[in-house]
Amino acid sequence: MANDLAPYIHFDGNCREAIDFYVETLGARVIDSMTYGDAPGGQAPEGECDWIIYASLLIGDRPLMMSDAPGQFQERRQGFNISIGLESVEEIERVYAAFRDGGVVRMELQETFFAKRFAMVTDRFGTPWMLTCNMGQTPT
Repeated sequence: MANDLAPYIHFDGNCREAIDFYVETLGARVIDSMTYGDAPGGQAPEGECDWIIYASLLIGDRPLMMSDAPGQFQERRQGFNISIGLESVEEIERVYAAFRDGGVVRMELQETFFAKRFAMVTDRFGTPWMLTCNMGQTPT
């Protein structure tokens, strides 16, 4: 039986930039991070020593894992969103503004029948997000 589940995102050489963005925008905490150059065995691909081979972040108490993936392992992200609940209208507006800067808005930030505010945005790194500020409830 599985005892762990976490999204794992591959980046194309800009994982460190994404980590910094998620730390600043979402208050993520870096739990662990390693570059290809620091990995045991020293088998870093040419020109990719500073790429991230593994990173683990916590957003709230939820894990998000990521790394840079050499070209043969790159795939278009599709068929999923990372859903995040934000505690206030001010917070969701701030995060939405940061995500849409260089990203693609798929659904404008708006009030819905199920949320005080909701939006769908693909950030500048190509990761699709659903942002929700729940009606009078702390997100779970």
